[in-house]
Amino acid sequence: MMARIGTPRVDSAGVYAALRHHFEADLRLWEANGSRTNRQGVPFPRQRILDGLRAGETVNVPFGALPSAVRFAAPTRKGRLGLATIYPPRAIVTPLDRISWSDDDAGRLWLEENGEVDVTDYRDL
Repeated sequence: MMARIGTPRVDSAGVYAALRHHFEADLRLWEANGSRTNRQGVPFPRQRILDGLRAGETVNVPFGALPSAVRFAAPTRKGRLGLATIYPPRAIVTPLDRISWSDDDAGRLWLEENGEVDVTDYRDL
């Protein structure tokens, strides 16, 4: 009798899968603590990102949501006085784990995250 060889879990490898697990866990935590931290009937704040990840689409995520190993590879620039290191605020991640960095302005990002602006074409970022 031959031993069985398990197949690797494709859905648990890579940056894209790590992001999906991160936002799924964030949703579970948000639902578990909803009575203490959220008003009744308020939608999950990152639902647009989670829906994109579930559908296998390219997503625009905050820099802090990326796994730490990926954050070290991000391009940096020095601040005005050369004392601070500035990281890109956003990352655009494809299902094939290709990452491009975005220096979008904070106002537009807030509007996008809160559903006020529908950004589906990432080529202009």
